[in-house]
Amino acid sequence: MQLKIKIVIYTSIAVTVLFALYLKASRFYHESLLPVSESKAEVVFRVEPGSSFKEVAENLEQQGLIRSKKAFFLLAWLQDATTRIQAGLYKLSPSQSAKAILETFLKGKTWDVVLTFPEGYNMYQIANVLDRAGLVSREDFLKAAEDPKLMASLNIPSDRAEGYLFPDTYLFSHDDTPENFIRSMVGRFWKVWEDNDFGKRAEELKLTIHEVVTLASIVEKEAVANEERPVIASVFWNRIKRGMRLQSDPTVKYIAYVNKPRKRRWKYLKKIASPYNTYKYKGLPKGPIANPGRDAIRAVLYPANTNYLYFVSQKNGRHYFSVTLKEHNRAVNRFLKSKRRKKAARASRRLLSPPYPTLHHPADASSDSSSVITAQ
Repeated sequence: MQLKIKIVIYTSIAVTVLFALYLKASRFYHESLLPVSESKAEVVFRVEPGSSFKEVAENLEQQGLIRSKKAFFLLAWLQDATTRIQAGLYKLSPSQSAKAILETFLKGKTWDVVLTFPEGYNMYQIANVLDRAGLVSREDFLKAAEDPKLMASLNIPSDRAEGYLFPDTYLFSHDDTPENFIRSMVGRFWKVWEDNDFGKRAEELKLTIHEVVTLASIVEKEAVANEERPVIASVFWNRIKRGMRLQSDPTVKYIAYVNKPRKRRWKYLKKIASPYNTYKYKGLPKGPIANPGRDAIRAVLYPANTNYLYFVSQKNGRHYFSVTLKEHNRAVNRFLKSKRRKKAARASRRLLSPPYPTLHHPADASSDSSSVITAQ
């Protein structure tokens, strides 16, 4: 009889304790879903494509929009909503409850513009895209991209953002400032750099980040086929080791963006005393000429093992690589000069100006090419 009484007593105590814990947990849970503050200030919150719900909850808590990431996750789990949040930009406020924020996500009412910047775009082209999208003026973006203080705050080892605006798909808001655009793109660059251990490899090769990104930008502009990137990178490294000029056409074309010369024909651009002119000066140019992607950076850090010193476009997305200048000149005659003569003849018959092809690594001798370079 006494045993039964003890069981009843212990059971009652256990039930009471469990009920008390339940009430406490329930109260804590509901309190955790209350608004963080009474502030009506709106915050643009970004849900990146591919983000996990856990990452979203953590970011909400860090930005002071919810009280508890654990309570927010439980709320979504109970509603089977952890996989139903859409990527985008949302206008949220700390005066909203966790339930209201979750409903905003589930309704998918985003305030964004999706833009994709391909590998090889330079900052002037990016500025043009943002301007056409009505997000920010070209002038304001370029001004921010050349702000030394902003660059220093982003740990960019340069006085301009060129090369560090990582090509990718971004979600932008009409409320974003030029600085916000740059921070997003540079932030993506550093994430890719760190995730791929590029810094460690650069240290092994005794290269600075700026050297890697600068050469990667040239490789990006020269390459078409992804598998050729390491080979093209090897050509440039081989030329640098031999003290040869890089003679990369894209570096000369970049002068048209930076210097804005009145004459943009090839023979004039190649004579300009610009730190980007790799026909005139040895070594790497002053800085990147475009924004390279992951594969171009990897190619510079892990180049193919070759003896090539030259390459020329075959006009089919591929290049012909040569070890000697004699072999290279034959390739130029084969792939470019003959086609240029045929095109000129056809154009002449139509009474049109002849289309001049762009040469990739022409012979070390001066080129007679007079192709027009247009900065867009």
